[in-house]
Amino acid sequence: MKKLAPPKLAQSWDNTGLLIGRRNVTVKKILLTIDITKEGCKRGQTGRLVIFYKLSPGYLDGLKTVLKDSPVFELVNSGISVYSIHTALDAVVGGAK
Repeated sequence: MKKLAPPKLAQSWDNTGLLIGRRNVTVKKILLTIDITKEGCKRGQTGRLVIFYKLSPGYLDGLKTVLKDSPVFELVNSGISVYSIHTALDAVVGGAK
């Protein structure tokens, strides 16, 4: 992911990179989605990595709590890694703009 969309290209306000999980984990499947939703989290449980293109402002400003009914809880509880790629992908040639 760092080669595809280097985090150094992200805007200073963007929370880009590995947000949840372990750095050295084997990934079988990747789910690419726009934002963190319960449906996306359920679908991501078949693999080990979910890549979010864009996170809601609440995630950018710093998540304060992770309760059982939160999609983030499901990701952490399932051992799924989360990588955010938003403005880093926007900045590369041929990116998501």
